[in-house]
Amino acid sequence: HEQCILQWLARGSSCPICRAAVPLPRRLLRPFGAEDEDEASSVAAFSAERERLLRRVHNLDAERDSIEAQMQRIAGDLLGYMSQLQMIQNERAILIGQATAR
Repeated sequence: HEQCILQWLARGSSCPICRAAVPLPRRLLRPFGAEDEDEASSVAAFSAERERLLRRVHNLDAERDSIEAQMQRIAGDLLGYMSQLQMIQNERAILIGQATAR
């Protein structure tokens, strides 16, 4: 009986006839049917991790979009400030020119 042999080997890792040591792969030492449970558990764990990572990617995409929008606003503000600075510098040059002309 397969179940009896697996139980025997799980208890002692020896031949049931001559009692010689039998090196076994770890997967054979699991209880009968545990392999399917372990596989289902692994699939569930991988699926959960995949979902967690997908949510993280979604959140990072949203964060990136928000940062890009902020950068565009800041770039627009910077262009406005540069334009104002240029106007002030022009006015200054005019005032200096008028003051030296007197």
